[in-house]
Amino acid sequence: MKTNTDELLVFVTVIDSGSMTATAETLTQTVSGVSRMLTRLGKSSMPRWCGARPAGCN
Repeated sequence: MKTNTDELLVFVTVIDSGSMTATAETLTQTVSGVSRMLTRLGKSSMPRWCGARPAGCN
């Protein structure tokens, strides 16, 4: 799955703001929309770029 810039913007905004609610307000999105974007990002190749591994993988 390809990561798009909207998903990356949501990710960075959550880090900067500290919450999904603040991110939703800042980006004029719903909290569920922010959550969906983060879920898609988690299923993309981004976790591999960051060195993350799925639970149970060594």
